[in-house]
Amino acid sequence: DTHPEPLWLEICHYIRLRELGVKFTPASFNRQVKEIIQIYNRFGLDNAKEYANMLIKKNKLTIF
Repeated sequence: DTHPEPLWLEICHYIRLRELGVKFTPASFNRQVKEIIQIYNRFGLDNAKEYANMLIKKNKLTIF
């Protein structure tokens, strides 16, 4: 694994949003990634993944 986990969190979040057809602005995406990485830094990978999933479920239609 040559890439840091925060990068993978960002990539996976982007792919998941695209898979679900969620509309988002670059600013809203960056804001969510920043929050996910903050959770990762404070509470670890599992909590960051749970938080990302919660954001996706909460915002399935659009995030602006």
